[in-house]
Amino acid sequence: MRFVSTYDAGLDEKRRVTLPADFRSSLRSGRDGADHIRVWPGDGGWLEAADDDFIAALSQSAEDLAQDDPEAAEAATLAILGGSRKLALDGAGRIVLPEAFVAHATLGDRVSFIGLGPYFRIATPEIAASMAHAARDRTAPTKARIFAMARRKVREGGAG
Repeated sequence: MRFVSTYDAGLDEKRRVTLPADFRSSLRSGRDGADHIRVWPGDGGWLEAADDDFIAALSQSAEDLAQDDPEAAEAATLAILGGSRKLALDGAGRIVLPEAFVAHATLGDRVSFIGLGPYFRIATPEIAASMAHAARDRTAPTKARIFAMARRKVREGGAG
């Protein structure tokens, strides 16, 4: 897992926001020790973000999908790869979000970073809370099963 937990941060008037220290550490521990992230508008009121490793995996997955559904693969590639921006981290670990991205996610002076393993989302704290609540509701019926599977993986040494 690379991007884990939810963090809140301030967004200043220049659209600068500091990436959480844990996320920056995850970027540095990646294959290329990245000093940037890729960000694109999500399907809802949020932004999606990832490192180049995950972007490469998305690109390959789209190529694989193109074998069965070339139109869907092209649309996804256009939305994600074509819609993404490479955002450099400054010395303080900040990125500058493009104005259009801030408008897409209706970001104000506070944002939340929501870790989703190999990628993360940037949203308003209200949207982040709504996502967390909806996820808890969706997982309630299968949570015991998921925990049992995870416990078994840990016992077998397959997690981590």
